Order: sequence, then structure tokens, then C-alpha cells
Amino acid sequence: MHITENRAATVLINCEAELKRDMDYDLFGWAVGEACELKVPALTGIGRPTTSQLVKMNSALNTGGQVRMYHIPGVTSAHAGGGFPGQNARTIHHHHQE
Repeated sequence: MHITENRAATVLINCEAELKRDMDYDLFGWAVGEACELKVPALTGIGRPTTSQLVKMNSALNTGGQVRMYHIPGVTSAHAGGGFPGQNARTIHHHHQE
């Protein structure tokens, strides 16, 4: 993560579930962690999480997989100007959160 190239998103994750509560972000983070393992995801469709929701998701991303960094367009500054890895796109559906 210390090298600029290593901080670029390597997989696009689109969330089709409606995330409202802290627990929703916790479960979403776990599902993304399992799907991504060590990749750097760009997360779309998750709305604008609160600080509490980000903390829950951060913890679950690392616990479900080993996600050390992620990008949320319009929320995280590290993504500014970055593109998405089109061939590595995945969708997290609602059934992952039940």
C-alpha cells in the first residue's frame, strides 16, 4: 500500500442491497471481504455511510477477507480521478446479507 500503484482499485463491487443500518454495512463488509480477499475494491451503490457505518464496514472487510484499502467514489479522497477495473466487476446482492 506504500506504492501508489498498489492503492488503485483492482475490483469493482456494486451493491444492489439497500444499506440503512450499521449492521447492514457490517454484513456488506463481510460479504465483500470474502469476495475480494486481498484485492482493493471500489464500492458503488452503498450510499453515503456515516462514520459509525464506515467503522463497522472497515472491520468486517478485514475480518471477512483481508481488505486493507477500498475506495468509495464521492466519499473517499483516494479515489479522486481513478478509474474502475471493468473486467473485475462483481455485484453483492441482497441474499448475501440475510
